[in-house]
Amino acid sequence: MKELVSIQTFLVSPMEIGDWEGEEELAADNLNRIYHSIYAKAADDVDPSALEMLLEAVWDYWQHNPGLTELDEDEIEAFVEWLYNEAETE
Repeated sequence: MKELVSIQTFLVSPMEIGDWEGEEELAADNLNRIYHSIYAKAADDVDPSALEMLLEAVWDYWQHNPGLTELDEDEIEAFVEWLYNEAETE
Protein backbone atom coordinates (compact mmCIF):
# COMPACT_ATOMS: atom_id res chain seq x y z
CA MET A 1 0.00 0.00 0.00
CA LYS A 2 3.06 2.22 0.36
CA GLU A 3 3.03 2.80 -3.39
CA LEU A 4 -0.27 4.67 -3.00
CA VAL A 5 1.59 7.52 -1.30
CA SER A 6 3.57 9.78 -3.62
CA ILE A 7 6.73 11.02 -1.93
CA GLN A 8 6.89 13.75 -4.59
CA THR A 9 3.94 15.46 -2.90
CA PHE A 10 6.10 16.19 0.14
CA LEU A 11 9.51 17.02 -1.33
CA VAL A 12 10.54 20.67 -1.35
CA SER A 13 12.91 22.83 -3.33
CA PRO A 14 15.14 25.57 -1.92
CA MET A 15 12.74 28.13 -3.40
CA GLU A 16 9.75 26.64 -1.55
CA ILE A 17 11.25 26.14 1.90
CA GLY A 18 11.27 29.76 3.00
CA ASP A 19 14.02 31.88 4.53
CA TRP A 20 16.87 29.90 6.05
CA GLU A 21 19.40 32.76 6.03
CA GLY A 22 21.18 31.61 2.89
CA GLU A 23 20.98 27.92 3.81
CA GLU A 24 17.80 27.19 1.84
CA GLU A 25 19.45 24.50 -0.28
CA LEU A 26 20.81 22.65 2.75
CA ALA A 27 17.50 22.97 4.61
CA ALA A 28 15.57 21.59 1.62
CA ASP A 29 18.09 18.76 1.13
CA ASN A 30 17.87 17.73 4.78
CA LEU A 31 14.09 17.92 4.83
CA ASN A 32 13.92 15.80 1.68
CA ARG A 33 16.36 13.29 3.20
CA ILE A 34 14.01 12.98 6.18
CA TYR A 35 11.02 12.40 3.88
CA HIS A 36 12.92 9.74 1.92
CA SER A 37 14.06 8.02 5.11
CA ILE A 38 10.51 7.86 6.47
CA TYR A 39 9.24 6.49 3.17
CA ALA A 40 12.03 3.91 2.94
CA LYS A 41 11.40 2.69 6.50
CA ALA A 42 7.68 2.17 5.89
CA ALA A 43 6.53 -1.39 5.35
CA ASP A 44 5.20 -2.16 1.88
CA ASP A 45 1.77 -2.90 3.37
CA VAL A 46 1.60 0.26 5.53
CA ASP A 47 -1.74 2.03 5.79
CA PRO A 48 -1.35 4.95 3.36
CA SER A 49 -3.03 7.38 5.73
CA ALA A 50 -0.61 6.42 8.53
CA LEU A 51 2.36 7.02 6.24
CA GLU A 52 0.94 10.36 5.13
CA MET A 53 0.51 11.39 8.78
CA LEU A 54 4.18 10.64 9.45
CA LEU A 55 5.27 12.60 6.40
CA GLU A 56 3.03 15.55 7.30
CA ALA A 57 4.46 15.65 10.83
CA VAL A 58 7.92 16.40 9.46
CA TRP A 59 7.14 19.95 8.33
CA ASP A 60 5.36 20.78 11.58
CA TYR A 61 8.42 19.70 13.54
CA TRP A 62 11.15 21.23 11.37
CA GLN A 63 9.63 24.34 9.75
CA HIS A 64 11.06 26.70 12.39
CA ASN A 65 13.72 24.46 13.90
CA PRO A 66 17.19 25.95 13.23
CA GLY A 67 18.72 22.51 13.74
CA LEU A 68 17.44 21.46 10.31
CA THR A 69 20.55 22.83 8.63
CA GLU A 70 22.86 21.04 11.06
CA LEU A 71 21.56 17.48 10.67
CA ASP A 72 23.83 14.62 9.72
CA GLU A 73 22.78 11.15 8.56
CA ASP A 74 22.78 9.69 12.08
CA GLU A 75 20.58 12.49 13.39
CA ILE A 76 18.15 12.06 10.52
CA GLU A 77 17.90 8.34 11.22
CA ALA A 78 17.41 9.04 14.94
CA PHE A 79 14.62 11.51 14.16
CA VAL A 80 12.90 9.04 11.84
CA GLU A 81 13.15 6.33 14.50
CA TRP A 82 11.75 8.72 17.11
CA LEU A 83 8.89 9.72 14.81
CA TYR A 84 7.93 6.09 14.17
CA ASN A 85 8.09 5.35 17.92
CA GLU A 86 5.86 8.35 18.64
CA ALA A 87 3.34 7.17 16.06
CA GLU A 88 3.21 3.72 17.64
CA THR A 89 2.43 5.13 21.09
CA GLU A 90 -0.50 7.25 19.90
